[in-house]
This record gives sequence, structure tokens and C-alpha cells, in this order.
Amino acid sequence: MQRRSGPQNTSGSRKTRNRVIADVVRRASAATVEPLENRWMLNGIGFNFTGGSTGQGSSPRAMGTSDSAGPFDVGGASGPLFAGNSAYVQAFWNNNAGANGSQTSGVTDSTGATLATTVTWSSAGTWASVTNPPADGYETINSGFLNSGGTGTPVTITINNIPYSQYDVYVYELNDGSGRISTTTAYGVSYVGSSPDPHGSIPGPTGTQFYVDSDPTTPYAYVLASSRATGTNGTANADLVRFQMEGGTSFTVSEVAPGNGYVNAIQIVDTSGDTTKPDTVTAAGQNSTTAAIVTWQSSVAAGQAAAGGYSYIIMRGTATNTETPYTTLSASPGLTSFSDTGATPANTTFFYKVIAVSPDGTQSAAASNEVTAEIDANAPPGPVSGLTAVVDNPAAPTAIILN
Repeated sequence: MQRRSGPQNTSGSRKTRNRVIADVVRRASAATVEPLENRWMLNGIGFNFTGGSTGQGSSPRAMGTSDSAGPFDVGGASGPLFAGNSAYVQAFWNNNAGANGSQTSGVTDSTGATLATTVTWSSAGTWASVTNPPADGYETINSGFLNSGGTGTPVTITINNIPYSQYDVYVYELNDGSGRISTTTAYGVSYVGSSPDPHGSIPGPTGTQFYVDSDPTTPYAYVLASSRATGTNGTANADLVRFQMEGGTSFTVSEVAPGNGYVNAIQIVDTSGDTTKPDTVTAAGQNSTTAAIVTWQSSVAAGQAAAGGYSYIIMRGTATNTETPYTTLSASPGLTSFSDTGATPANTTFFYKVIAVSPDGTQSAAASNEVTAEIDANAPPGPVSGLTAVVDNPAAPTAIILN
């Protein structure tokens, strides 16, 4: 089974597209998890940050127009979404060099068409994941990276003028060392993963998968960061982060890691024809003196424009697993909490679950975990706001006055 094709002397968008189609067909014929159906060759916009470091004995390498890459996982280590799914593979990646900069013209999509899309990025520097030469596009986009230089200087990438009404975002992250903890955040949603050995391999359901091994015949290893637990090691061997069903013409993502952060590339994939993906919601309850508060984290970045965001159904009950629909919150930027002032009488425990609703009205496959909250007459007061402190006599102060 051959996962990647070798170099091909073609030119022009038609020849390049034919080459990518042939690569997709070969991959699909070798996979059994998900057929191509109508989802192959989705439009996308890819930005490759060439990175590189002469101090490490490596130099930046750009993607050629005929080099294809994407989160395709023939072995299935990333789960069923990627196993055998070539819909996300694209050519015509946009190459960008330097630790800080922007591309404000000439951005192309996966068909070679020029767009008005722009990208701006900032970081602490650039580095290389490996010193050995990458074999193809899959290894090339993961060979150089923007370095966050610790948690104080995050890698920040903003893409503007996105032409899709709905899209998925993929952030490629392969470091030059293993076990480094990366936290990638967009609009209040964070994913955490620990880096793999960039020269190593991992077992997959159908055989061994490899990272950058300079061999075009071995299957590349994509492991999706699924952990939302900040402050932990996160998903082991993760080299890919996904934000699903985004909306709006602008998207900003940041990444930090203690000592040495890393972002190799970012890809926007048009999913405007697919609005049925379930959203995973994790809820928490909180008591206060004025309301029972329910907060949640969503697998979709909640800060995007309402046109591409989720609405949420709040379920409420007076006993465990008795929740029924209580209210529906319309999609809006940063929607991650609900204050129930109607949870009366005070000191009565109410039970809550949250259901996400996608833009086309499809509800998530399952409600969130159950949480409890109440209006607590004895709860400690919240933080004081608007308080100022001044000294009574600046020349010879004897007291501090609080206003």
C-alpha cells in the first residue's frame, strides 16, 4: 500500500489537480473506513510556515504547487474521521517564511484560484522539526515551524477574508523534540497535546505509522489532539488540532508551550455543505446569590460569528435525569454560560444538561454531562467592582481610603 506519490513533472492547475485526484483515488482504494462519496476534494486554503534554522543544520523548504498534503490517515490513528478520508488533501499551499509577517495578496486555494484572503502571523522565531530531508508534501509542511518561545510569546495567526460560510480549521504541530506540551486556543476553546518524536513512529490499527522519516512509501502519522484539560499533558503524540464548523470571515488562533512552542501550518477547509457534525459539550454548575449558573465548553469555537455558530438548549429538572427543555439560547459570540434567575426557591438544587444545535438546526447526538446549581442565599458575595484606593495625604500618608 502506497500512501504518497513521488515527484511528478507536471505544471499548470489542471495537471496539478489531476495529480491530486489520482493521489486521492489511490488512498481511497486502500482504505475501508470512509468512502469518497461526495466529500472528496473539498475546497481549502493552506498556509505552510517554512520555518527552519541554520543552527540546526536545516533550511526552510517550501511546498511546490504540485505537492499535496492534508490530514489523511490511512492507518486510522487519528480516528475514523481521518482514516481513509482524502477530502482534506489539497495542493497549492501558500508558503510563508519568517517569524513575523503577513501575506496580503496572491493567496491561492486548493484549485489554484487567487483569493482576497490574507494571513498575518507573529511568533518568537522559527525552527525546524527535523534535519533529515522531507520525502513529500506531508513531511514538508511538518518540517519547519513558528516557535512560541515559551508561554509569554504565543504563536498567533489571523486569517481574514475567508470566503466560506462554514469551515473547519486544522493546525499542524510537530516539534523537534518529544513530550513538549502545546496548548492551542481559538475563541476560548483550547486543545492540549504532547509532542511525539518527530523521527519516530506509532502503532496504528493496520500497521506502523511514521512522522518525518524521509520515506514516501510509509503512512504518515496524524494524531488529533482531543484533550481539553489545560494544565495536563493532554493527548499523547498529538500533531494536529481541529476546530470544527467555524463561521465568519476572520479566524484567529494562538499556541503556547513551555520553552518551545510550534505551529507548522494551518488549513481552512470549506465545509459549508456539511452542517450535521455533532458538537461535544462539557458543562459545569456554579451557585451564586442571584442565579444558578451553568457554564460549558464546546468542541466548536464559540467566539465566531453567529452565522456560523451554535445555539444551545438548556435542559432543567428538579431531580437527576429528569431534565426537559427549559430555554434556547441563540447563537452569539462567546456564548458559554447561562444564569438561571428563575431557579427558585433559593437553596433548591436544580439539575441541568446542555444540548448544542448546529447552524442547520441539527441537535448534537447527546446532551452534555449533568450538573447541579442553585441560588444559594448563603453563597459568598462576588468580587467587588469599581473600588478605588487613595492615600489621605500623599506627602505624609497615614491611611488608605477606599471608595
